[in-house]
Amino acid sequence: MKCLVLSYFDSKIGPKVIKTVGDEILREHLKEIIQYIDYHENGYFIHEFRKIKSANMIFFVESPLARGTTEKVMISIVLIDEDTDPRTFSHLLEMFVKKFKQIKDVYKGFYLEEHNNSKGQEFLINIETLMHDIFNKFPLKSIVI
Repeated sequence: MKCLVLSYFDSKIGPKVIKTVGDEILREHLKEIIQYIDYHENGYFIHEFRKIKSANMIFFVESPLARGTTEKVMISIVLIDEDTDPRTFSHLLEMFVKKFKQIKDVYKGFYLEEHNNSKGQEFLINIETLMHDIFNKFPLKSIVI
């Protein structure tokens, strides 16, 4: 099972999922994954526990709506019952962050409930398109050399 999870730190409720792409992930696994944003400040890290492995990247984007004018965002590649080494995905996470930050006013896709408008939906569609693009670059299976 492989999944790409995008989350951010909502100053009111804590870690919150923006979007998932790939195989469906159980709610309890998803809750566990997004909590990593609480334990790490910034950058790339691997987390492995039981059958769940993940490669994660925490980064910041500017947002006038956020406390301190920056949003703390995390992109995670989640592998469940997979033999693939999560370290092989670091370049994909870096690519995602670079492209994500190029989306002007991307933070508007985080606040759909508050702004419930078509503009917010457009940002979410752009985010989802980028996530699918990155997910489609995942290796089909692990290669051991």
